[in-house]
Amino acid sequence: MQKEITAFELPSSQSQKEIEKIQDEQNKLPIYYIVTKVLFPVFSQASVKRDMTIATIAVMRAALSLRDYQIEHGAYPESLAELQASGGWPMPENPFTGKSV
Repeated sequence: MQKEITAFELPSSQSQKEIEKIQDEQNKLPIYYIVTKVLFPVFSQASVKRDMTIATIAVMRAALSLRDYQIEHGAYPESLAELQASGGWPMPENPFTGKSV
């Protein structure tokens, strides 16, 4: 169970490979490990939900930053780099891929 907990603490982009390894290991477990086999998918969905929430918050922060820029300058920025430079807010990473937006 500790392996599962450790894997789910990682961002989705990193945890998917670990989850697949763990699932392969679980398929080889004796029948008395049924609780782990039953609960594992539940934890998997929780980490996806967490990352979706992180992504939603990041999108809302970007929208607020765009609106703030538009109010201050009367127009939207030409690029996200311009928005980041003026607003002081770092552009968030995509929690599913781990790459910058």
